[in-house]
Amino acid sequence: MRRVVITGLGTIAPNGIGKDAFWDACVNGVSAAALITKFDVSKMPSQIACEVKNFNPADYSLTPWEIDSLDRHAQFGLAAAKQAIEDAQLDLATLDHDRTGVFMGTTNSAPDTFERVWEDVTNKGELSMIGKQLPKEFSYALLSNSAAMSIAIHYGFHGPSIVVSDACSSGVNAVDQATIAIRDGVCDTALAGGTDASITPMGLDCYCVLGAVSRRNDAPTKASRPFDRDRDGFVLGEGSAVMILEEYEHAVKRGATIYAEIMGIANNTNAYHMTALPEGGGPLGQVILEALRRGGLKPTDVDYLNAHGTSTQLNDKSESGAIKAAFGDHAYKLAVNSTKCVIGHTQGAASAHQLIVLCMSLRDQIIHPTINQENPDPECDLDYVPNTAREARLNVVMSNASGFGGFNSSIVLRRLT
Repeated sequence: MRRVVITGLGTIAPNGIGKDAFWDACVNGVSAAALITKFDVSKMPSQIACEVKNFNPADYSLTPWEIDSLDRHAQFGLAAAKQAIEDAQLDLATLDHDRTGVFMGTTNSAPDTFERVWEDVTNKGELSMIGKQLPKEFSYALLSNSAAMSIAIHYGFHGPSIVVSDACSSGVNAVDQATIAIRDGVCDTALAGGTDASITPMGLDCYCVLGAVSRRNDAPTKASRPFDRDRDGFVLGEGSAVMILEEYEHAVKRGATIYAEIMGIANNTNAYHMTALPEGGGPLGQVILEALRRGGLKPTDVDYLNAHGTSTQLNDKSESGAIKAAFGDHAYKLAVNSTKCVIGHTQGAASAHQLIVLCMSLRDQIIHPTINQENPDPECDLDYVPNTAREARLNVVMSNASGFGGFNSSIVLRRLT
């Protein structure tokens, strides 16, 4: 089997743009949560989010057309892709573009453009759209594959261009598709990850109706508190994370720096409920074991797990149960954390942001803290690396993702020594 490694990282995150700024904020427990500035939230029960600030698409070599026509999520993806290409030191002049693919995950595609255009054209619903001239960005927003398409067109990559939309599992499942393409010999190189820009009035309102988001409007940075007894929901986030995946020999031949080797990826479905998880985690525990089996590893080989960790009552309890079911006694020796405590829930980019964290953890041998772990929950009784970063000897690390609709995914990475 052809081995697959990660050689480049790019990220647009609410608490830092670029892998180093993002990682520094994570290690230091810097939360990006604040009152929303993009739109009026005065009538919303939840008024906070983790917005990406100071993002200028022109800083990432986007063309005037891309700046004028693409939705924010596609621009995030292009910016993260540029960072990843530069980080991997890919020579685009010698790279085989026919054997380079683009695989991107997204949950909502382009809600920012849809809602903004609808409000402008209809005067917030007072007028009909019939007969109106729609702006050109609306046409491109209709294409749910715009994130992958935009990257492929920008760089002229002729390999597969695929978008995966599996809710919060989208990013890691896009990486799975890229890994399969490389192992099957279709690609030697792939850009893979996730992107979303879903902090919008309708999106926030829907999550408020579901009761899924935190209402700690008076203390935004304390709002996302995974596995804490007093958690009351997640905080919306946005951003993108893109990785360069390569066939191992291809990477070695060009002298690439290798962050990690992808050992095993697995996904399944709860087939239980649109939003709720089964008691004890159910299939999530099974998918953890399947990812390990595919990587030829045992539960006791894992040093650290980056959890889905949304900060909702049900998810954190169920995921803790799934971890205990999969790892047995080793669950209590395992370091577990959640990145959503500092960047919120970045939707289709969430599991891709978690992979950036795994790679940086392997590089620096540090686990970032789960901040706001102040009041232990007896039903969440694992080692969640509370409040302070921790040095650790890390060789095998994992990440979980669980999405609305019952999607579960797990991925295992290994440090090459």
